[in-house]
Amino acid sequence: LEDGGRRFAVWILRDVTGQRAAERRIRELNSELEERVRQRTSNLERANAELEETLRQLERAHESLVRSEKLAALGALVAGIAHELNTPIGNCVTVASALRDQTVEFDARAGAAQMRRSELAGFTSSARDAAELLLRNLARAHELIASFKQVSVDQTSEKRRPFDLRKVLDEVATTLRAGLRKSPYTLRVD
Repeated sequence: LEDGGRRFAVWILRDVTGQRAAERRIRELNSELEERVRQRTSNLERANAELEETLRQLERAHESLVRSEKLAALGALVAGIAHELNTPIGNCVTVASALRDQTVEFDARAGAAQMRRSELAGFTSSARDAAELLLRNLARAHELIASFKQVSVDQTSEKRRPFDLRKVLDEVATTLRAGLRKSPYTLRVD
């Protein structure tokens, strides 16, 4: 400093040891804090990775359950269809085997020339009835197969098509009837 041509020097002594220690402590705390942040970030990244893997596992489990449910539903549908088809086909087998037995017996009597007119009339009547039963049951089996096929096509196609509502309801009712037989419910189309 200068004052009236004289120069002065001003000295101030201050102990900064505490300040330096505080600064060093702040730097250490900052370093510790940064390390904690890095550690927590790493832990969070690991936890996120584990959560993502768990989510993927849950999605795979969900897909597996959906597939299992679809397979179970398909199995139930196939069992219902098989049951529905077994009735008319079983009837056809029964009628065809009875007709075969009657034909063998008829052939034996005809070959031995021991046939009466009433036996011939009875055989032709039985054969006609058997043919009618076979045709009815085979038509029913054909109708069931066509119905199941149409329901399947309708479920997998997004195309629009004109339809007879009564016929569609009858097809759906035919498909559902097997499952409803074992339940306390009845289906009535009105």
